[in-house]
Amino acid sequence: MKKKIFKFISLCLIVGLMMSLFAGCGEEEEVLSKEEKIIQNSSFIKPSQNDDFKYKIYEDYIAITSYIGGQTSVTIPKEIEDKPVYVIEDEAFEGNDVIKDVTIDNNVRKVGESCFESCSELISVKMSENVKEIPASCFADCTQLKEFEFSKAVKVIGNSAFNSCNGLTEIIIPGNIETIDSYAFSGCENVKTVTIIDGYTNNKDDDGNYIGIEKTIGDGAFGSLLMCENIIVGKNIKELDESVFNYAGYDLGKDQEVDGQKKPETMFYGYAPSTICTYCASNRLKFTEIKENDEFDKILQVNYPKSDTKK
Repeated sequence: MKKKIFKFISLCLIVGLMMSLFAGCGEEEEVLSKEEKIIQNSSFIKPSQNDDFKYKIYEDYIAITSYIGGQTSVTIPKEIEDKPVYVIEDEAFEGNDVIKDVTIDNNVRKVGESCFESCSELISVKMSENVKEIPASCFADCTQLKEFEFSKAVKVIGNSAFNSCNGLTEIIIPGNIETIDSYAFSGCENVKTVTIIDGYTNNKDDDGNYIGIEKTIGDGAFGSLLMCENIIVGKNIKELDESVFNYAGYDLGKDQEVDGQKKPETMFYGYAPSTICTYCASNRLKFTEIKENDEFDKILQVNYPKSDTKK
């Protein structure tokens, strides 16, 4: 009897182990950096402030909660009180009408939602090279913002992150970005060109070509780009919502005007076959096919490993 019970318990343990292994199949576990683990596990000590910032002191890092200085040029420091600054919290600069340019030290790992929302005079941002996500409404309604460059670490652009940034005239999405959430750039009315560049993994398919980093683009992500002339899209788009490019110049009638300017008729450029090719055909949009080694192909495929040629 004892042997039967032992066998039964052993069988249950084996089945449980197998189920846990299969449950994890297909799920790519996020690897946290040392700094991200510190943010996750460090204990809060107390709030504090200096002449420029209010902040929270944690056991192993600093989180900036608001800006109280009066300078037009702001640098997020590497350290405060001998502790690294890893976080800028939600709404830390929201509604500021003084700052014109911001430099965020590479020590910063996380920027909060609505962090710079409605900073009416903000023109230029130099982002930390270690921030992985531009979160929801981070720069929304920064109507003067003209200069912003995504680092190689960024993978996600959040919902309405750059909504109504009317100072932008060009949007370049680098290959490392995987997700562009809904309304990310909606209402950027003065953008004339959008370029969505392909990225690649280090893995190859059966034909020996490097596997692309697939992008998912949410509904209305590039909606209401009323003065947009060119939308240039790579081949590695996984999903395009039907309303991604709503009112991006082409839905209003080519003879209409926007703020006294004659509205352009948007031209889409992409590969055939591709997701953007199908999208344009379904929505009866003007589409020009990109050929290998032409000007746009060289721009879109800049990340393809140089030691190899596409087959």
